[in-house]
Amino acid sequence: MWDKAYAYLRRAGVKAYADGAHREAVACFERALAALGQLPSTSEQIGRAIDLRFELRTALLPLGEVERGLQYVREAERLADELGDPRRLAQLAAYRIGQLYFMGAHAQAWQAGQRALELRDTFDDVALRVTINTYLGQVLHSLGDYGRAADFFRANVEALVGEQSRERFGLPQLPSVHSRTCLVWALVALGDFRPAMERAGEAVAIAETADQPLSRTVAYAGLGVACLGRGDATAAISVLEPALALIRKWNIPLWFPRVASALALAYARAGRAADGIALAERAVERASAMRLVGGLSLLVGNHASACLAAGQVGEAVALAARALALAREHGERGYEARAARVAGAAATRHGDIAASAAALAEALKLAEGLGMQPLVGQCLVDLARVKQQIGDGHAAAAHLAAARAIFAAADMTGWTGRSDAELLESV
Repeated sequence: MWDKAYAYLRRAGVKAYADGAHREAVACFERALAALGQLPSTSEQIGRAIDLRFELRTALLPLGEVERGLQYVREAERLADELGDPRRLAQLAAYRIGQLYFMGAHAQAWQAGQRALELRDTFDDVALRVTINTYLGQVLHSLGDYGRAADFFRANVEALVGEQSRERFGLPQLPSVHSRTCLVWALVALGDFRPAMERAGEAVAIAETADQPLSRTVAYAGLGVACLGRGDATAAISVLEPALALIRKWNIPLWFPRVASALALAYARAGRAADGIALAERAVERASAMRLVGGLSLLVGNHASACLAAGQVGEAVALAARALALAREHGERGYEARAARVAGAAATRHGDIAASAAALAEALKLAEGLGMQPLVGQCLVDLARVKQQIGDGHAAAAHLAAARAIFAAADMTGWTGRSDAELLESV
C-alpha cells in the first residue's frame, strides 16, 4: 500500500519539521520519496516527487547540508522541466538564488534572480514572493548594497503582519522573523540603529510567542548583532549566548557560524579575548566544513578582530589578509571594507604605519561609498590612533571629533559614552 505509506510518511515528516526535528523530518521525507517511487509515474506523482524534494531541501538547510539539498533541487529541476509546471519552475528559480548565495557566487545569484523577479509577480503567491525577496535581499547584502537589500526585506516585513506573521510558508523559520533579522543587519551596517532596534524587538516578540527554536535563534541573532554594532557588548552577549544554546540543543548547525562569530566578537570587546578567539576559530571551521563560502570573509575578519583584542597581532595580520582575499574573490564589498579596517588596525599595532594608513584609507573609501556610517566612524578612530602614534595630536583630535559626531547621529550609545582613550583602545 505504497500510496498510504507515502501519505503517512510525508505527514510524519511535516510534523517533525514543524517541531524543529529536522533530522527526523529528512528521514521521513526520504522514506516517503522511496514509497512514491513504487507508484506509477503520472503527472500527479511527478508533482508530489518535486514537492517532496523541495521539502527535503528545506529540512536539510538548518542542518547545514547545503550540497545534499542542492542534489534534491537538481533532481526536482529535471522533473519540473518534464512536467512543465510554471509554479514549481518559479519556486526552483528562487531556490537557485539561495544555493548560489550559500556558495558565495553572488554575482551569478543576482543574475539568476532576475528570472525569479520576472516570475514573482506572475503568481498570487505570498510564499513565493517572500522567498524571492529574501534571497535577493541576502545577495545584495553580501554584495554590500545595504540600502537595496533593506528594501527587499522591508517589503516582506510590511507584508508579514497579523496572522501572516505566524505563517511558515514552508520555510525553516518564520519568514516574518527572518526578514526582520535580515533587515536589522542591513540597517546596522548603515547605522540606522533606532529602526534596527525596533525591528529586532518585533522579531523577538513574534519568535517567543511562536516558541519555535529556530525562529527564536534567528530573532536573537538579529538583536545581538544590533547591540554589538551599537557598542553594547554585554547586551549582545546576553542574547547571543541563548541563541547559541538553542543551536546546540536543537541541532541547527547552519546558524552556528554566524551566531558564534558575532558572540566571539562580543566576547573580545567585553574583555574575554581568549573566549572570543576560541569561538571565532570554531565558527570559521564549521562554516568551512559545511562549505558555506558566502560570508566566510566576515567570519575570518571577526576572528582577526578577536586576535587583535588579545594582542596576537601577527595572527590578526594574517587573518585580516585572508578575510580581504575572500571578500574580494566573492565581491563582498561590505565585508571587504571591514577586513581592510581590521588589517589597518593590526598594522598600526604592528608598527607598520605605511601599511596601516593604506589599509585604513581603503577601508574608509569603501565604507563611505557603501554608506556604512558605523564603519566610517571606526575607521576615523583607527586613523586617529595612527596620527597619535606619529605625534600629530591635532589631526588625531579632529578624527576623533568626526567619529563622535557619526556615533551620536547613529545613536551608537555604546560608543558615544567612551573617553578618547577608550575609543583609541577599541577593536
